[in-house]
Amino acid sequence: CTAPGLFPEPPPRPIRLQACVRFRPGKHGPLQEINPNTALPFHQRLAILKAEKPELTHAEAMKTVCADQAESDAANLPAQILGVTPGPNGSALTMSPGTGLRSFTLDHVFSADASQADVFETTGLPCAWDFVNGTNTAIISYGQTGSGKTHTLFGPPQKPVPQDRKGLAANAADFILKAVAERRADPGFASCLLGVSFVEVFGQSVSDLLSDKPIGVNKSQNKRMGHRFVLSGRVEHQIASSPELDLLLKQGEERKRQAATLMNERSSRAHTLLVFRLRQKRAAGRLLGDAGGAADDTEEEEE
Repeated sequence: CTAPGLFPEPPPRPIRLQACVRFRPGKHGPLQEINPNTALPFHQRLAILKAEKPELTHAEAMKTVCADQAESDAANLPAQILGVTPGPNGSALTMSPGTGLRSFTLDHVFSADASQADVFETTGLPCAWDFVNGTNTAIISYGQTGSGKTHTLFGPPQKPVPQDRKGLAANAADFILKAVAERRADPGFASCLLGVSFVEVFGQSVSDLLSDKPIGVNKSQNKRMGHRFVLSGRVEHQIASSPELDLLLKQGEERKRQAATLMNERSSRAHTLLVFRLRQKRAAGRLLGDAGGAADDTEEEEE
């Protein structure tokens, strides 16, 4: 029998989540008037009509909306974005058949003219700071094919990528590598090692984009333990500069294109993961004084 409170549960670790959206160049902008042919759900049409004509009774408004709805064909109207309010706590007003008007509020909304630097400073920089200070972080890019995920993460396809057009991955790597270089020169750190893995997840299988060797001895082990190989650093490469990372990413992209050519459906169903792993050892010193002078007693603490 264990006494209550003898082994208390550790306090929960806070998790910070942020949801941001970036719009591709297009016609999105300040709120525009709704197309009169836009099909809204019945309850929204009824509410709008009663607000515009308060003299109508509920029954009269119902009859009017029913008559109008019978003449419209909602199924043929495409979903559309009616307006975008960019900035912190921004929003997007959308309309879709069967759902009608709906507003989405997010932590940050990037307009179509937002630069790569704007996106990094808002979303990537806080994560990079947390990472170099010992906190696990993740940036997930989600969207349909052609929505701009690759451009946001890795920049344009032409190489070398200009500095002002680098994506989140390159900008975060530059920040992390600079921090690693400074800590390697700091006597307060005994060691500082940065590793990177570049893998592709397709269904339950994991492929190492930086090597021609398969992960695991067979497909069964790959499906069961592929993620462990990645998280434990078994497919990791040590890097110390941006050119080294650029070379690895180039090799990974070539293998990725070859896989997509062999299996066309792979390109739209596979997920690419770029994983950084930082190992730091801090040198903790203390001075011991005696009659003869002082000695430096140095220990190593791993972060």
